[in-house]
Amino acid sequence: MGLELKVEQKQRVYQKQIEQARILQMNAQELAVCIQEAALENPLIKLEEMMDVPIEELVKKDVRETDETEAEVSEDTDWRYTGGHQSPEDWWTPQGGKSESLVDMIHQQLLTMSIGEKEKEIVEKLAGALDSRGYLEIPVKKLAKYIPCSVQELRSALEILKSLEPAGIGATDLKECLILQLRRQKDSRLAVTLVKNYLEDLPKHRISAIAKELGENEDAVKDAFARIRTLNPKPGSIFGEGTTVLYVIPDIIVSEEHGEYTAALNEAVYRKLRLNESYVKLKDSEESEVREYIIQKQAQAGWLKTCIEQRSHTLQRIADILIDFQRTFLETGKDMKPLRQKDVAQIMEVHESTVSRAVKGKYLQCGRGVYALSDFMPKGMEEVSSDSVKQMLKKIIQNEDKKKPLSDQKLVKKLEEEGVQISRRTVAKYRMQMEIPDASGRKAE
Repeated sequence: MGLELKVEQKQRVYQKQIEQARILQMNAQELAVCIQEAALENPLIKLEEMMDVPIEELVKKDVRETDETEAEVSEDTDWRYTGGHQSPEDWWTPQGGKSESLVDMIHQQLLTMSIGEKEKEIVEKLAGALDSRGYLEIPVKKLAKYIPCSVQELRSALEILKSLEPAGIGATDLKECLILQLRRQKDSRLAVTLVKNYLEDLPKHRISAIAKELGENEDAVKDAFARIRTLNPKPGSIFGEGTTVLYVIPDIIVSEEHGEYTAALNEAVYRKLRLNESYVKLKDSEESEVREYIIQKQAQAGWLKTCIEQRSHTLQRIADILIDFQRTFLETGKDMKPLRQKDVAQIMEVHESTVSRAVKGKYLQCGRGVYALSDFMPKGMEEVSSDSVKQMLKKIIQNEDKKKPLSDQKLVKKLEEEGVQISRRTVAKYRMQMEIPDASGRKAE
């Protein structure tokens, strides 16, 4: 009997651990569904009323937005910089989600085109040199040093690249990116003129002045600006490495006030639970079956509440670590530091699997946009952001023996020593994007 009791107790503990891990792994949406289902199944669970927050405010947005909506622009639209915007690129909300990589999409389009194999190869190499926005910042003449073809062949291939989807890729700057998109639309003359000559005026309220300067109707200028705002300033940013990201509800919201960042859980998504006291009183019932049922359901409700509280505590600790560690990124949108889940687990003094479950499928909203928590702390250094890898690569090259510069393959090995798993092709791509010559080009005389 004693052995059976111990086995039963172990099973109960194991089931509780499974439930705890399951709740921790849920994102805000999943937790909301879980709580609702638990309330339907357990009469002792009473849900508090939801906060009066429109669903539009809970769904994933790029919080770089201004007070006006994307859908319409009224006469009162205030075209001005707001909240830490650094450039005209920040005035738009990115469209769509990440799916296949940009290079993959370009490759698929090239398969259907009647052009030579060499041209396709050059276009694909140009695609590999695009930055995360889809821009080609490296001048064609410099690219000729890295791609075995003539400057004219490169220019022809670049025109092919610019004709592909998504519109705007292959541009050298924001203006060209927007113009490439507008030229695929009808009646875009005025919008193109505004991009060429008045792009910096987009966030300012200068509709009347610009209309007068151009001899255009104010409504036409206003409509043209509205059209420009529908364009995507970073067409390459909608692509990832094969991971699909749909519209989501962020689990953590980071806010900034007077230069200080704070993180809070987005608890407006789900209803908080508490015990239904009218049912709890039935524990004193004279009927044993009723008493046992109420005690069982009270224990289930109590454990669910405990699991949710532990989930909140774990997520809050992770969020606090992130905003402290990634302050530079929050301020500038650059230089995201490599922080492994293992590192976070050590700081929190928990098992790495706890951190892994806590960040899975969850998102953080800050002034720079909405990011997956896993973007900030991958499982291994091989998943560190491209910006971080580029900085590491740049540092290795700066410290190399100038008389015996490292080949791309040796750079791969150096990065592996730092814990970064990367291909030689990617090293070459990053090197070109930073306009760093190959080993022979870096060799000192």
